This record gives sequence, C-alpha cells and structure tokens, in this order.
Amino acid sequence: MLTISKLNIIIGAGRKVYSTDELEEIYDLLSKDNQKTVEDFNETEVITSVSNFTIESIPEKQARIILNKYHYLPTHNFVGRRICYSIIDEESSELLAISIWSNTPAPSLAARDEYLGLDDYSERVSTICKVCANNIRFLILPFVQVPNLASRIISKTIKQLKKDWYEKYGDKLKYVETFVDPSRGFKGTCYLASSWKKVGMTKGYSFHGTGYKGMKGFYKMPKCNTRKIIFVKKI
Repeated sequence: MLTISKLNIIIGAGRKVYSTDELEEIYDLLSKDNQKTVEDFNETEVITSVSNFTIESIPEKQARIILNKYHYLPTHNFVGRRICYSIIDEESSELLAISIWSNTPAPSLAARDEYLGLDDYSERVSTICKVCANNIRFLILPFVQVPNLASRIISKTIKQLKKDWYEKYGDKLKYVETFVDPSRGFKGTCYLASSWKKVGMTKGYSFHGTGYKGMKGFYKMPKCNTRKIIFVKKI
C-alpha cells in the first residue's frame, strides 16, 4: 500500500527534481497500489490538526503523480503558463495538499467578464490570460482531516502565487478563478470562506466555444456533461 512516508519520498517536499526515468519508475510503483481511502489509514496516520504549513513550488511531473493517484479528474500535460505547489506541514513535514494554477482556459466567459466589468471583447481576450490565473487542480490528501484547512491553504497560496507569477512571467495577477462541479456534490465552500465570489455558471460548452467555422459551414461543439460553478476573486 502507498504510505505517507512513500508520499514524502516521492514529493520530497519539493527538494528534489526527479529525472523522467525516476518519475516513470515511481508512477509504475503507484499504479500497482489500489487507491487508498481515508478508511485504509490507521488512526495514527490521519492528520487532524495543522498549525503552520509551507508552500513550495514543485515540478509539474511530481504534482501529476499524486493527482493521478487521488484526484477524480484525469491529469494530463497542461498547456500554457502554470505553477504547481506542494503544501507541507511544518511540524511533521508531511505532504498535505497539491495545488496547480494556470492562466485561464476561458478567454471569454460571460458571467466572469460581467462581474469584472470587462466589456470590450478584444480587450478582455488580449488581457485576461495575462492577469487571471485558474486554480485548475486542488487536492487535499485523504489522510488530512483538518477543519478549515482548505480555505487557509487557498488564502496563503494566492499571496505566494502573485509573487511567483510576476517573477516567472513578468505579469501582475489581478484575478483568480476556479470552476466547481456541483454534479459531484461540490459547493465551493472553501472558496467562499476565502472571500471568493460565486458569479454564475458555465454554459456547459467546451472552452473552445459553442462551435467553429469550417469550409462547409458552422460546426457545433458538443456540450460538456455538466455546467460548472464559476468562482472569482480580485487580488
């Protein structure tokens, strides 16, 4: 079974950059384990309190190993600007969470753009990708059961993200956003607790829009299975 000590070896609190061969070997190891639920951990392994934690930037491949193990969404190679973080308990040095931020995948999003007052289409498309980051993945590991920890992590991560984003890409972030899937029972409580605003719902289309124009006419894009709740925060 995958133990907490193995997780710490894999992530190494962001202290080691693994080679491609090492990462593939680690992933093969994890693939042989069944996904571990909270019930699989002994009481002594479950973390029920966290006083302080650190946020460290880590290579995307390291983050994907853990996300592919525990997150319900498949984690492929992301495109565009992005920063991956590991969240580590200062006292125990245990890995608590993984958070990935990317430039917004939706250059035009009606509910968000209306809330932010972005009226001109060409202006918002040309600027929003530079000043808005999307929390595309956020995972608290299953053995971490600490009330209000998620909102604490989100608030502290945003402060670190603003600094790191400017140093890495040279642009100052003005907004952050995320999409929450209500069909899975998620309400975005941790975002609301971090002073994010629920501004509306997606229309259920691909981020490429409702369709595209081809040589033989306009082709409709298939709708996604569910509409997502849009959360936005000005920073």
